[in-house]
Amino acid sequence: MRDMGVGERLKSHRAVVAWLEYQLAQERRKVQDLEAEVAAREQAREDARRARYTVETTWPDMPNVLHRSGCRYNSSPQTNIRASEAVQRVRDDPLVCCTACDAGANITALLSADGGRDDGT
Repeated sequence: MRDMGVGERLKSHRAVVAWLEYQLAQERRKVQDLEAEVAAREQAREDARRARYTVETTWPDMPNVLHRSGCRYNSSPQTNIRASEAVQRVRDDPLVCCTACDAGANITALLSADGGRDDGT
């Protein structure tokens, strides 16, 4: 086996540097994508915390329906409740979340954050 010349070693090290730069660029893109995902989830949780909800009372043998305030499909709008109360109601009562106003997605965001605790806003 012969020793590599300086030119060959330089070429080999340049290839390693190019590969490492490529890998670094890939990892930076992954980090950027994950940071954007974290920011989007935090924004969704914040939006959910600020939202107000109503519970539509249905027939006695049917579960009540949770709506975001102002949902046009809420046939019996009642008093608005805060996000923290809506989370508690979902935990305690057999509620169905309205799919039209996406109340369930908001509540899911709150339940997944900090065990569903709300800052009271």
